[in-house]
Amino acid sequence: MLNMGTNAFLQSPNNSNNVLYPTTIVETDANSSLFTAVPNEEADSPDQSFFVETGQEILVYHEVRGEFMKQSACIEEIRLTESGPAFCFITTSDLVSAENRQCYRTSTVISDLVADLGPEQNVPLLDVSATGFAVVATKQYKIGNIVDVVLYYEDRQFSGTGCIQSVKELSGGRIRYGLLGAHDNKPEDNLKKKGLEFVSTAVQRIQLQRLSGAV
Repeated sequence: MLNMGTNAFLQSPNNSNNVLYPTTIVETDANSSLFTAVPNEEADSPDQSFFVETGQEILVYHEVRGEFMKQSACIEEIRLTESGPAFCFITTSDLVSAENRQCYRTSTVISDLVADLGPEQNVPLLDVSATGFAVVATKQYKIGNIVDVVLYYEDRQFSGTGCIQSVKELSGGRIRYGLLGAHDNKPEDNLKKKGLEFVSTAVQRIQLQRLSGAV
């Protein structure tokens, strides 16, 4: 949880070097998930310039009980103060570990499952867990971007949004994206509250059946 005085690192998806920008939380409103951060003295280095705009998606990193955690956020306002810029943002996802995967991910490669990622339809689903998944796509995204997602399993589909957590360039213009389930914004959305756990459990069940020779 972000509190007054918390040392938090902000990461802009526009920063190709993935630099973490050191800040301190100076204002909090836990009810609305609204926080304000100002640069630490450590942020004076030109190599750690942090360029963001209102409405831009970012990642916020901070320590919780000795573990480095992260969550996605959106810049609501940038205020200029005597001591420099103040970044006001709202958090848009739950906290997850920045060091290890929060949940075991089950490979879906042999299951031939697909997903829709933004405008791209039927992209290969590589793995899935109760909180996230990975796909291969061709459209360019940056870490922290929130993307519309649909996961398919047999005759069911689960829609919602995902937050880009990792990006890996592959051959042939393909890109592997690791995503965390972000929000079910529409009334019909059910990816985060149901879909990820359903697909993950179903795939694990099939794999256990295969191992036992039942299928």
